[in-house]
Amino acid sequence: MAKSHKDIARRFNLRPNHTLKEQQSDARLHNKFDSSCDTRWFIERDNDEKVVARYRSWISKSRNPPYKQQFGWERYSASGELMEREVRYQQADSMAYVH
Repeated sequence: MAKSHKDIARRFNLRPNHTLKEQQSDARLHNKFDSSCDTRWFIERDNDEKVVARYRSWISKSRNPPYKQQFGWERYSASGELMEREVRYQQADSMAYVH
């Protein structure tokens, strides 16, 4: 997932005076499901460096037709409670490659 911190901050709708730092990244290839997944964790802090929220962002891609993709993110409170979640699914426009 080659997004800049500015793009990610916009997606998460951060306040201008808050900071966002990538905490962890994990890219995996799932042979059992013929898919790959790129998961990233971020931490949001306020002006006083207090943790405001944590975010998990991911992209999952199928390596077989019809080559579906899943994009998503979740926002967790500082105590770990799920606050918000968004998941989108996408499939290639053309089915010409399906045999």
